[in-house]
Amino acid sequence: MCVVLLIDLVLLEKKSACDIRTMLRAMLTDSERRQTLIQELIESNNQLKEEAQQHVSRAARQSQKVTELEGVLDRVKRKLQDLEDSYIGKAMQQHSKVHHLQQDKRDAQKWCQGLEQKLSEERDVVSQLQRKLYFTVTEEERRFARQNQVFWQIHKRSARPNSLVDQQVLDVIDIYEAQMEQPQSQSSPEGDFLYFSNMINTRTLHGSG
Repeated sequence: MCVVLLIDLVLLEKKSACDIRTMLRAMLTDSERRQTLIQELIESNNQLKEEAQQHVSRAARQSQKVTELEGVLDRVKRKLQDLEDSYIGKAMQQHSKVHHLQQDKRDAQKWCQGLEQKLSEERDVVSQLQRKLYFTVTEEERRFARQNQVFWQIHKRSARPNSLVDQQVLDVIDIYEAQMEQPQSQSSPEGDFLYFSNMINTRTLHGSG
């Protein structure tokens, strides 16, 4: 009886080993394509970070420009008020200068209106850049949160910031998330998740080895 059980156990272990070798062979065959996808994802992430930095720099420049225009506008308004005060004080004594002062006032008002229009346009540009930056940063934060949530579900711990293996696992999770957002194939989400979980565990074993 013990001999029969031992033979069954050996056969079961051989079958399991064969299944594991078959799965590993398939994963190794597919590793080059996965590595390419991971590289493209890393490049896409770098591009997204670069675009976010560009948005931040451009928003800062536009904000500085708006501040400068506001300062010019304040000075123009003060000058306009000074012109009005000067007109009131000298209207009775310097009637010949009234026409010139009025013309100066009209010119200043026209200039003020032009600056206000330009300031409004610059504010619109800053608002658009801020919205773009907000959506870019929000999407990056959501993607990062999803990666870490799946990582925690698989490894029951947080990813280590300086671990190359953990970063590769996060990249694979990101690929899985991207594929899940595409039209669903005949495979089930649970099957895909188990497949990626096995692939992630295998990468972890290779990386730690």
